[in-house]
Amino acid sequence: MIDFSLHLPVVLDHVQLLAQLQGTPWTTADRKSLADWCNSMLEWIGRHPYGRQEENAANNHATYYDRITAGLALFTNHAEAAISQLDKTRKRIGMQIEPDGSMPHELRRTCSFSYMLMNVRGFVDLAWIGRRLGVDLWEPDGSDGRSIQAAVDFMYRHACAKEPWPFQQIEPIDWRMIWPVLEKAAVISGRRYTFSDIAHRMPESFVPVSFPMIEPIHPFGNERSPAASK
Repeated sequence: MIDFSLHLPVVLDHVQLLAQLQGTPWTTADRKSLADWCNSMLEWIGRHPYGRQEENAANNHATYYDRITAGLALFTNHAEAAISQLDKTRKRIGMQIEPDGSMPHELRRTCSFSYMLMNVRGFVDLAWIGRRLGVDLWEPDGSDGRSIQAAVDFMYRHACAKEPWPFQQIEPIDWRMIWPVLEKAAVISGRRYTFSDIAHRMPESFVPVSFPMIEPIHPFGNERSPAASK
């Protein structure tokens, strides 16, 4: 379900773009067929034990359950269902993220960087969806500072540091994966995450690209829509 949550939104994003092309082969019947399938998927993960198990998890599994549920609801025009799921995300932020931005469930893994960044990416994508629906998931909801912003800042601090990643990571770290997350987080928050501060982590051949197409499009709203540039 996590892999599906990672990749299905990309398919839906490209369908949205395909539908807007002049002379597109994508028909209204195609759109309805895909929407019907997405509605069925949304219903299935909401009632099946697999979905119930994921939603009740205490780590990234629950984050990505929220991501696929809210994403499917957004694609199928069920805004109220998406907002309802984002309300659960808000509570999840307080349970998963510490005031300093760390995520204990992810940092205890043998590949702590990979899991920490994956979970941060999921939360940032949910903040994008919330942004489109008028739900602010970015700012702290309480007085202790637990927030998606704190989690992003935690990763940025370690990316800026000269010292090695201080937690267990048995596989090589690909620091390139942090840049798209920081770019997206910067647009949500108006904060500045400077590439020059983390360039020492990157291979010399790496060229930072704004909003790469491997990232979800439809949670960006009109900012990523071809119609917005007309």
